[in-house]
Amino acid sequence: MAKKVGKHSAQANDFLEPKPIENLVVTDVGTNRPYNNGAASISWNLPTGSPEATLYTITTSPASTTQTTSSTSYTFTGLNVGSYTFTVVASNNAGSAAGVTTPSAIPITTVPNVPTSASAASPNPDQDVVT
Repeated sequence: MAKKVGKHSAQANDFLEPKPIENLVVTDVGTNRPYNNGAASISWNLPTGSPEATLYTITTSPASTTQTTSSTSYTFTGLNVGSYTFTVVASNNAGSAAGVTTPSAIPITTVPNVPTSASAASPNPDQDVVT
């Protein structure tokens, strides 16, 4: 039986799902964000030889908020003050790679909350009261 010879697509592995992402970097955007509207800058890349990814899904924990992008970077906004982990999953028409999660929680900061009138009028307990 003779072997059939045919053309290969330009992307020889375009029928495979992408490999898990690597070099996941998450950085707090900083305290210049409004109260409880924190942001994190996230970037990553696919390993050499990985089939192309057409979509990346980013999920936060503990909030379980999900966003998608076709780029290898994203700025996640609307985060409350706290510590978060981020998971990124690469996918294409063939399927999805295993998710990659930040190895530790990233603290997200914003400007402090504006004091309410009750707390602003509270006396300082460390200050002497003169009568």
